[in-house]
Amino acid sequence: MTARPTGPGSLEEFVKFFLDPSHNAVGRWPQTLTLLREAALGGGPAPIVLPRLTDDDKFRLYVIARKPEETTRVRDLLTSFVGASFAARGDTAPARLDERDPVDQRVREQFGSGGAFVVGVDTMAARRPLREAAELMVRVVNGAPHRHWTAPRPLNRQLADFEAALLGGAPQTAEALLEQITRRGGLSPANLIGLRVKLLAVCGRDADLLRLPRLDRALLLEPPREVKEYVLAAVYGAVLGLVLEAEGLAAAVRALAGPSVPRNLPTGEDPLHYGDAAVAVLLVALHGQGESARLADVVRALDAAGRSEAVPDVLRDVLAVPAEEPPAPAAEPVLEPEPEPSAGPVPLSWADLIGAVANDDHSAFVLARAIDAGGQEGWTVDPAQDSLIAERLSSCVDEEYERIWHAVLAPFLKALLDSREAMPLTLSQLVASSAGSRRDPAGLAVLGLLLTLSLRSAPSASAYRELLDHVSLMAELWVAPETAEQALDYVDLLLAYAAPDEDARVQCALELLTPLRGRANRLDPELLDVARTLSEELGLNDLGWPGRNQRPAERAGLPPAKVLVYGLDEKVLVRVKEMTEKHHPQVKVSTASDKVGSSSLRQKVRSADRIVMITQCATHAATGFIGQHAKHASDIVYPAGAGSASVYQALVRAVAPRHPDVD
Repeated sequence: MTARPTGPGSLEEFVKFFLDPSHNAVGRWPQTLTLLREAALGGGPAPIVLPRLTDDDKFRLYVIARKPEETTRVRDLLTSFVGASFAARGDTAPARLDERDPVDQRVREQFGSGGAFVVGVDTMAARRPLREAAELMVRVVNGAPHRHWTAPRPLNRQLADFEAALLGGAPQTAEALLEQITRRGGLSPANLIGLRVKLLAVCGRDADLLRLPRLDRALLLEPPREVKEYVLAAVYGAVLGLVLEAEGLAAAVRALAGPSVPRNLPTGEDPLHYGDAAVAVLLVALHGQGESARLADVVRALDAAGRSEAVPDVLRDVLAVPAEEPPAPAAEPVLEPEPEPSAGPVPLSWADLIGAVANDDHSAFVLARAIDAGGQEGWTVDPAQDSLIAERLSSCVDEEYERIWHAVLAPFLKALLDSREAMPLTLSQLVASSAGSRRDPAGLAVLGLLLTLSLRSAPSASAYRELLDHVSLMAELWVAPETAEQALDYVDLLLAYAAPDEDARVQCALELLTPLRGRANRLDPELLDVARTLSEELGLNDLGWPGRNQRPAERAGLPPAKVLVYGLDEKVLVRVKEMTEKHHPQVKVSTASDKVGSSSLRQKVRSADRIVMITQCATHAATGFIGQHAKHASDIVYPAGAGSASVYQALVRAVAPRHPDVD
């Protein structure tokens, strides 16, 4: 029985514990560990690399960043030295360490929870090449001249990139950016908690959100309204919703006083400013506090505002306030919105809001955040404002443009995605501004969303050619095995929509695919599946991708499984389902694109072995509902992007770990 560690100690104690033969069979052969043990203890620039062989004969390499801010560097090193050529999984994102595993727990205590990669293989024959590649990485990095791996970037740019990654459906990128922001300093602990709250809310991880350390403290310091919105909605999703439905109002009141609910929950907020999930929490809190008169007034005010559906039926039964009843006359107005500080006129449209944010109007920031969090309605997207918004964007200086990216772009693009309207001039300006200067993961994720919206708007032939020129700009510099998912996502989008210029489509696809063909031996098998399929559909059969099972690293067949793929882009869902049926017919895929919870979505979630959740422009009402009804939180995986290549790879990797190691 392995003793559970009581806390972090010296690095020497950590390495000794990790390699202890009682829980790591590798420790029985100490003569083979000299290089990696000495490198780990030597304090050089290379990450800590330690092998582990468990009792169930699973071999893994733990590759650990010595400092949290070096996590991105470690990922890049793994991409360069290990990649798909030697690893079956674990080399692209930090691992979620298991608190029940004593070794994982010791790694968490010594280095934190976000800086360890657990790189695995599926066969005994692959163990030695993986280990040799990691040893080569350690020798090369420790023997190279010292260099600084991180270039200073303005905090505002990092915050804008964080928002862009969430918007584009790249939560892993957003999490890495948040770690960088945390380590560089410049934001208060409460503001950092707010960013973490938003990340977890977008991913539907309500239970994790409520367990955040220092959340109570952050709520006590009067955080922005959007943070309160996310916390209240998380309480509904993780605690109140199920209790209210199954056990009734009295049990729901008791649940709000339970240990899983933050003590400083902002129950005194005006429900008219919040979304439906948050409203339910605030109303139940009023009932629990015995505020019957005020509760009745709030319900009438919600009815008058056309939000009757936000009031739980059990509260109407208690109050005997019928839906649609007009508000009772009162000598003083009830629940008047608190005035917000304003530097200009109140925005009345998306064009007004974008202009006000660019002009650094504080009230516009507050409004944009409220719309993004779901606590306030936005406006209908008006195509007549297309030229006005495009002109405002084109006239922005860098500082103004960063403010727009940081605050208002997410809710505007969500509204545009929902509206099905065409805003070609605005989108063209956004694509031109993004494609040329943003080749980082966050920028590539947003470019995918902008490409989707632009292609959906049925551009003219000339606009189509210009769009594709921006997408393929400098492709030979940024398309590589580590960005293969984004490049293949873009090619798949070109095929998903009509092409007014077929030659331009083929040329753009060639520019994106050719750099990958030259490095095909480093692509994951599932990405090769996508590349072959796309090339065939484009008539590019002369690219010569390796055939299936022609490479030693080709993945074996997957075990039977039921997988739910959730996202808002129906074309991506269809493509992923088709590719899975073609290559892995034993994996049954269902899809969903609900924007709120429903009985059919609940059934799909509960019957799925794995859930692939595309967060691009998704609503918390849906992602939180999925997180609430999943069998286990670990069953939900998040693709690196929102396109079919990223989603298909995430699906295959989600199912593949259920393989036993093959000897």
